[in-house]
Amino acid sequence: MGQRILFGLVIATAFIMISPSFIVCAHEISGEKQSYNHIQYEVPSYVKRGDIVLMDCRDDSDIRRKWFIPGPHNDHAALYLGNNTFVHASAKGVQIVNYTSFHLNFKNFAFVNVTTANSSQKQAAVDFALNRLGASYQIFYLFPFFGRKIADYNFKHHTANLWYCMELPWAAYYNQGIDIDRNGWFPCPRFACVIGNDILYDNDVQLYTSSVSGISVMKFQHECDKVRCK
Repeated sequence: MGQRILFGLVIATAFIMISPSFIVCAHEISGEKQSYNHIQYEVPSYVKRGDIVLMDCRDDSDIRRKWFIPGPHNDHAALYLGNNTFVHASAKGVQIVNYTSFHLNFKNFAFVNVTTANSSQKQAAVDFALNRLGASYQIFYLFPFFGRKIADYNFKHHTANLWYCMELPWAAYYNQGIDIDRNGWFPCPRFACVIGNDILYDNDVQLYTSSVSGISVMKFQHECDKVRCK
């Protein structure tokens, strides 16, 4: 029994050691006012209220990131409100942030549209996220829940009203009857989580554009079809 407990502690410690790959994206953007040296970055004109941006941390020199989920657009996500602002789950909780702050701290931006949602559903998704303002952050990979996603914030579970970055836009749309996670509840609700590529490759989502060099909408669709989006 003692060996099992020790093994469990070792596994938990390992996950906590690699979890900064997710934590760094949340604590780099606190939602507080920052000095941008009079530089303002604007979202592309085609991005509309209710769209989602996926991105990666700009600083990927930390060796612990070698253990992180590979591929672009898996570090952070936010839901667009309009007027160059987003709502997202950060280490300081669910907050509103200006796109310039994202642009200075992140890279590999992918802007996506939930094509199966009508204007009312998109507005309702935005309202859902805004109603979570001030809610606390859920650390992805933290033992023992490991990024468990929960759509019902009234559910009797420790993390029901804690949010990690990908979970917030997913739950916002799930509560409108649209599941933007390509895996659904695989392998089961108790262990299901959602990452950036799960949103990007879901059939309800269309990629506007990606800032990753050499990657186009067609390539994303091709890779999606090869994996498990059919």
